[in-house]
Amino acid sequence: SALHASRFAWVAGDSPRYGNKGWGVSVESGDGGPAINTVVQNNIVFGNTSGQVANSGTGTTISHNACGPSDACGSTGKVSTTVAECITSTSPFDARLIQGTNPCRNAGTSTAARPTPVGATDIGAFEQGRVVSAAALAGGGIEATVDVMTPGVLPTSGITGFSAACVGCSGSPTVSAASVKEGTDNIVHLAIEGITKPGSCTISLGPTNMTDSLFVGPTGPAQGVESVSALAVEGPCVSLRAQPKGRIHPHG
Repeated sequence: SALHASRFAWVAGDSPRYGNKGWGVSVESGDGGPAINTVVQNNIVFGNTSGQVANSGTGTTISHNACGPSDACGSTGKVSTTVAECITSTSPFDARLIQGTNPCRNAGTSTAARPTPVGATDIGAFEQGRVVSAAALAGGGIEATVDVMTPGVLPTSGITGFSAACVGCSGSPTVSAASVKEGTDNIVHLAIEGITKPGSCTISLGPTNMTDSLFVGPTGPAQGVESVSALAVEGPCVSLRAQPKGRIHPHG
C-alpha cells in the first residue's frame, strides 16, 4: 500500500484533513497481521493530537514528508517547518502551495503517483507550476513557457501578475495584456508596450490568477504558478505592433 502526496493525513479512509484527533498517518496491524511494505512519502502532516506518523507495519518506507521540527514523520528527506510556510491556509483549509520561498517545493521524491513533476517533486497534494523560459518575438511581445503538471494554463486570457524590465533596452516596458497563445496549452503571450529602443529585458511573475487546469473538486481552486523574478528573455525585446488574439480553451 502507499500514501503519496496527501494534503495532510488519511484517517480510517476519511478525507485528507488537518488537525485529526489521533495520528496523522497510522500504519497499523490488522486481523491478517501487520501492514507490509507501506510507503508514506511526500505528505504534509501537522496538528494531529497523538502525533504525525505512527508505524506498526513491516517493511514500511517513510520519507520526504513535512512536519514540525520535534515531530516524527521519517528522518530521510524530512522537511522541518511550520504549516504556514508550506500551504495557503488552514482556516479555511486550502492545501495549495504558497508562492515565494516555500520549503515544501521541490523537496519530495519521485513516485509512480507523480511520474512527471514540474522540476523536482513537491511535498504535498499539489505540484506547483513555473515559468521556465521566455523569448522575444520579432514583431513585438514576449512568449513565456509555463511548465505545469496538468495543462493547459488557465485562464486563457486576462492573466495577471507579469511585469517586464529593461536590461539593455530603452524605455519603460509594461505588460499590457497576457493570454494563452492560440493553438497551445502552456505558452503565454505577453503584449509589451513602452520600449523605445530594442534590447535585452527580463520578466517577473508576482501574485497571479494563473493556474494549471486541475481543479480541486468540481469547482474548487487550482494550484497557482510559482513566482519568478527577473527571468532573462531570449532575444531583443521590442514593443508589440500586432497583438494576437487569445485562444479559447474548453474546460470541463
